[in-house]
Amino acid sequence: MSDTADFLLETDAKGAAVLSLKGAWVIGTAGDLDQRLSAIAGPLARIDMAGVTAIDTVGAWISWRLIRDHGASVTGQSEEEWEKLSKADKLSVWQSSRQRPGNASYFA
Repeated sequence: MSDTADFLLETDAKGAAVLSLKGAWVIGTAGDLDQRLSAIAGPLARIDMAGVTAIDTVGAWISWRLIRDHGASVTGQSEEEWEKLSKADKLSVWQSSRQRPGNASYFA
């Protein structure tokens, strides 16, 4: 698959940071994506997933951690992407609840 996972950091009309995800967020194309994303400093107001062409469990997990770590809202996600993000969130809440009770879910 040549559609590599990528992103673009932009500023919206209100001056808020928006991260636009692009390409196939799947294990075969993720490469150094996690390392590059961890270099983003500062808060993100929104993560736009409209440019995502495919997503698997790995892509959903990376996306979910990004959303969680930056407290960002999510836009442009497909139904499939939403389902995978929700599953990643539920797994994280389940894992966290085993160590730290009372964690809230980011996704309803």
